[in-house]
Amino acid sequence: MNLDKDKQKAALTEQVIANLKKRLNAGKAEMATLYVEQFFRRVPIEDLVSEAPQTLASIVISQLEFLNKRKPGEMLIRVFNPDVDDGGWESRHTFIEVVNDDMPFLVDSAALTLSEMDLGVHLIIHPVIRVGRDDKGRLTSIYSRKSTGGISESVMQFQVDRRTAADDLVEIRTRLEIAFRDTRRAVADWRKMEASAADAAQKLSEWAPRVDEDLLGECQVFLNWLLDDYF
Repeated sequence: MNLDKDKQKAALTEQVIANLKKRLNAGKAEMATLYVEQFFRRVPIEDLVSEAPQTLASIVISQLEFLNKRKPGEMLIRVFNPDVDDGGWESRHTFIEVVNDDMPFLVDSAALTLSEMDLGVHLIIHPVIRVGRDDKGRLTSIYSRKSTGGISESVMQFQVDRRTAADDLVEIRTRLEIAFRDTRRAVADWRKMEASAADAAQKLSEWAPRVDEDLLGECQVFLNWLLDDYF
């Protein structure tokens, strides 16, 4: 059964790529091919077959335009309802797309924020894609999944309960921007905090020589627990 699904997904991917090659010039089609193979790689076929190949191709083209220019440290984010007249496709869901430096906890932070807003999440797609950019941040190349070239960027797409009010879309974007900024701060400090905790665990007895030994031991156990991937 899994083999049949793999074949079905491979066939659909080839249809999407064929559609992209008809709509893009050779250089962009090459990048789009590498992109689509990674973008859909972990998406179950059940979540793809509801869309026509040309719709999936339109999603890919739209995303490539979206991530066309980005400098290191910059976050791209958009919240929108696809429109046939504008992008050539539509959906019953609201789309959230984010391009960011690759770092831990991005998807978790986004999912928690959307849950706090009572937004049901219907699909999450999150490839980490290696890209090449020029000194102005313009996209020049997309590398294969196994390549070590370029830089890693986190690409996220969330399909959530549809919201049509402009204020709702702005609120979703604002709340996510705050969550991602907090995540960046936490990740930036993470290793320094870890080093400080390790130093504290080692020197705690020197710093607090008069503290009860049982309490001191409990504090050391806690610090060592934090250092065991629980930070």
